[in-house]
Amino acid sequence: MKKPGLNIIQIHPTLTCNLKCRHCYSSSGPAMKGQIGHRAIVDFLDYARGYGFNVISVSGGEPFLYRELEELLRASRLLGYKNLTASNGMLLKTERGRKILEYIDLIAISIDGDRVFHDEVRNQPGAYDKMLAGVAVLREMKIPFGFIHTITENSWENLIALADFVYEQGAGLLQLHPLELTGRAASEFTHMLPSQETLHKVFIISSFLEEKYAGKMKIQLDYLHKEFVLRSPASVNYLGETYKITTANFADTVKSLIMDETGNIFPMSYGFDPFYCLGNIGDIALGKDIFSVYIREKGANLYDLIKDVYHQIALIEDDMIKWTELIVHESHGVCA
Repeated sequence: MKKPGLNIIQIHPTLTCNLKCRHCYSSSGPAMKGQIGHRAIVDFLDYARGYGFNVISVSGGEPFLYRELEELLRASRLLGYKNLTASNGMLLKTERGRKILEYIDLIAISIDGDRVFHDEVRNQPGAYDKMLAGVAVLREMKIPFGFIHTITENSWENLIALADFVYEQGAGLLQLHPLELTGRAASEFTHMLPSQETLHKVFIISSFLEEKYAGKMKIQLDYLHKEFVLRSPASVNYLGETYKITTANFADTVKSLIMDETGNIFPMSYGFDPFYCLGNIGDIALGKDIFSVYIREKGANLYDLIKDVYHQIALIEDDMIKWTELIVHESHGVCA
């Protein structure tokens, strides 16, 4: 059943964070407690490896506040996984942080803009400078890294300067992800939701940046143009009207799984309706083949959801398609 390609498990082992960012999609923060033991996660990774999953991406919360991060990354690497993390970059200078970095294949550091705006969004003066100090550690240790930028209504104005800056820092990736109104962002950042006009501008600028940094730095845009989706339906997991999800094609159809802070597993993106939960990592210790059961009992429901959202795309007026946001909304019965 093992398949080639990059099939990712996004792991949120804790919502504990040293920051309380205004645009946080999961409402993480210093007051959030609770962590998942790494052994249960590793048991699940061992199981999921047999279905073709081969990359983990640990976030949170702040992953460097997860007490068992080193043990998790060491064990996942032994299983053959590639280890990615997403971090605010502020906790990398410690001896523990440096030790953990030895098990990371790629780390993405969050950046919101210049020093003033970054610190404002992060709700902490000095966050920007501490982040840059962490980036200096990555350069020193020669750890591959990139930056993640949350696209807001005003992002396009400074995007070229931001790209120049992250390239000068030595980054190999600039990931541009549109703001999602979930978690704390739903109450504190509604005024910064990017309009379709802004998404158009960012789309054009990102195309320019792709040419400018070709072969030097990857530009990753986390949304798609409608015409591209309609020409390339596989880009949004749609593989035809009669397609069926099976144990043999599961990983290549779903492509990514989400493990939330309770150990529950969801397809594709954070925030799916509980109906689509595949099970909990604790089920593996009980000997349950949760993927096979899910495919048999709910595989058709999941693919019907994919089909429904794909067909909606042709009907909506928007040109810029935030696919994961659309399918998460529709999973709750909301026509986005």
